[in-house]
Amino acid sequence: MKSKGSEILRNIILTIGLLVFLIGSVFSQDTLSIDACLKMSAEAHPLRGKGELIKQKNDLAVQNIQTAWYPSFNINAKASWQSEVTSIKVDNPMIDINIPSPSHDQYNVTLDIAQLVWDGRGVNKEKLLQQSQNMTELASLEKDLYQINFSVSKAYFSILLLQEKLKIIDNVMGVIDKRITVAENSVQNGVLLRYELDALKAEKVKMNRQRTEITTQIESAFETLTMLTGRQIKTSTALSLPSWSMPNVTSLRRPEIDMFTLGAEHYATAASLLNAKRQPKLAAFTQAGYGKPGLDFLSDEFNEWLIVGVKLQWNIYDWNKVKREKQQLGIQQDMTQLNRQSFERLIQIELQQAYRNLQLYKELVEQDEQLVALRHSITKAVEAKLENGVATVTEYLTELSNETQARLEQKSHQILMHQSIVNYNLIAGNINQ
Repeated sequence: MKSKGSEILRNIILTIGLLVFLIGSVFSQDTLSIDACLKMSAEAHPLRGKGELIKQKNDLAVQNIQTAWYPSFNINAKASWQSEVTSIKVDNPMIDINIPSPSHDQYNVTLDIAQLVWDGRGVNKEKLLQQSQNMTELASLEKDLYQINFSVSKAYFSILLLQEKLKIIDNVMGVIDKRITVAENSVQNGVLLRYELDALKAEKVKMNRQRTEITTQIESAFETLTMLTGRQIKTSTALSLPSWSMPNVTSLRRPEIDMFTLGAEHYATAASLLNAKRQPKLAAFTQAGYGKPGLDFLSDEFNEWLIVGVKLQWNIYDWNKVKREKQQLGIQQDMTQLNRQSFERLIQIELQQAYRNLQLYKELVEQDEQLVALRHSITKAVEAKLENGVATVTEYLTELSNETQARLEQKSHQILMHQSIVNYNLIAGNINQ
């Protein structure tokens, strides 16, 4: 009695342990969404680090521009010899004056200090131009990074489609295995010819070959997705079917649009900088020097000197140079606008194509449901005939193949319909679902 009770208890423990293992296996299976893949690919892309470098470069450039307001210090030294010097002779015997002449050799060292006082807001405009260039470069980077989304979508849906094909083939192989078992008994009983059993086995070999090809393609697609996301994704990872909706596209949200907008603003800022360059510039300066001669050019002694003053610089006429440069910037603005219009036109064409594909797959999915039901009914009917000896194995395999093809097309159209929705969103720049 004890032995029997112990055996029952042991069976209960083993059953509980098996259930815990199965539940743990189910919940430990990784599940991945396309949203997560898109996010990971954007973070893992090598170009992502370029954004920080662009910002660092911009900060350094702005600091350099700001130094225009700092005083400048320059040391200058000069030694020279000249063939003639200034001499003053008084040709009057009544006046006894001896005016010395400076030496032929002259030396001087000066410290020049200058401080900008007014520049017509040129420094501020130059900093704005640098900031504009920085924003344009960052927008261009986002444009380059955005292209990876299409590669991620392609790999993701490729895996989904291949996995569904694999499930269908596994189901068909299970059906064929059952038919082979029945056929082997029939051959032994002399009810079925050997070649019909061989036909079933040949079909199984063909299915197994397709399974091998699909498995290899799945592994390759997972490797691609791993490289794109920067995360090791196992082939056992379950990919969820996206539930994205069709957006109401009133305006494009692509990073290229921001790039075109910032590019046009950059040229406008550059034009305002040209205006600032035409403004007068006022600076204070100081020069401290030591040399021979000093400020008294007739003295032949080494002396110190100091000069303090202000300097105004104003280019009152530049032969229309600034005007032509502004015209060039205007042309570049017009070219940017044309590029934007061309891009928007191409995107609208792609959106229309994606929408047509979506409508096509929706109609096909509805028709596939009817076709699969009919093909399954035909297969079952032929299977019943086969069991009654009215139909051949070849006829059965033909209908089974037709049903399998219908199921494959149904799953393919369902996945392609969801892919069309995702691609439509990606084309429109709407990836925040």
